[in-house]
Amino acid sequence: MFTDHKSLQHILDQKELNVRQRHWLELLIDYDYEIRYHPGKANVVADALSKKERDQPLRVRALVMTISLDLPKKILKAKTKGRKPKNLKAEDVGGSDKMYQDMKQLYWWPNIKADIAIYVSKCLMCLKIKAEHQKPSGLLVQPEIPQWKWDNITMDFFTKLPRMPRGYDTIWVIVDRLTKSEHFLSIRENDPMDKLAKLYLKEVVTRHRIPVSIICNRDPRFTSNVWRSFQKAMGTRLDMSTPYHSQTNGQSKRTIQTFEDVLCACVIDFGNGWERHLPLI
Repeated sequence: MFTDHKSLQHILDQKELNVRQRHWLELLIDYDYEIRYHPGKANVVADALSKKERDQPLRVRALVMTISLDLPKKILKAKTKGRKPKNLKAEDVGGSDKMYQDMKQLYWWPNIKADIAIYVSKCLMCLKIKAEHQKPSGLLVQPEIPQWKWDNITMDFFTKLPRMPRGYDTIWVIVDRLTKSEHFLSIRENDPMDKLAKLYLKEVVTRHRIPVSIICNRDPRFTSNVWRSFQKAMGTRLDMSTPYHSQTNGQSKRTIQTFEDVLCACVIDFGNGWERHLPLI
């Protein structure tokens, strides 16, 4: 793979990646490739195609308006006000890094990244809703590190939600332990296990692969003979968490905490039901 972005040669060795880089690496990891630097001047065709398309400016032949002496100041004030982060809405806040990646495509001002970090740290909605997460004390035995995406997953249920018109009152949270990618599936708390198995096949197995192992708690649905027999037939190992020790399934629990914070902020700000905002998270 040739690129005129020289620093991309070392992207596979970077310690910290932004959201866009993680998504691209998750896509490209399935291929055997090598990234090589190729100057943009020598890569004329690809360089031209990668340029952002620019629309032709609108032209006005006649314009009727009253011009006052302070018009230039008003224009400058409006432009400056529109660029300041204090005019952003609470629903736009999803962490300083994600917000910066979204904002830089549309806006720019000096020290934009620092301003966004300060704004996110003072977001009133985030301070009200999002919980404080401290590193737990003591030593935990970590599960084996996954070797491939969607080989090892965790799952849990987010229950007792307000019932939606279609009867959904529970969210099934499924998380890949390697890439931290997740699926949030709307279900009913009393859905039979065979229906959940079909949903699992459609959303996880069909899109990704058959997992090698699943970490889950001792929910009656996971300990049922139907679920155990189903996973045994698929060749997937079930790793049940220790009773009264939710740390075993900490990946799902932590994802649910973050998910609950974001979903609650969306519902408070937008209103209506939680089901409509699920695809935005």
